[in-house]
Amino acid sequence: MTNGTMEDGTTGWTSSGGTLTSATNVAHGGSRSLLNAGRTSAWQGPHQNVTARLTNGKSYTTSSGSARRAKLPVRRRPCPSPRTAPTPQ
Repeated sequence: MTNGTMEDGTTGWTSSGGTLTSATNVAHGGSRSLLNAGRTSAWQGPHQNVTARLTNGKSYTTSSGSARRAKLPVRRRPCPSPRTAPTPQ
């Protein structure tokens, strides 16, 4: 992941809605965090595409600033058409 600590501002991050800015008034273990302002739906937020860094069949463990952890198995499936992304399961 690029800039996983958010210490380099918004570098590597994009938003599915609203505007991303680098904030210094709230941080977890560093001096910066991401602020995603102006979202119009709860599902919109900061994200990164890490597909190229994952290996099919391996499992990865991820965490965020909270105490929760998630183990994510990776399965790559061919896209049914160039215009349609696979449905998440």
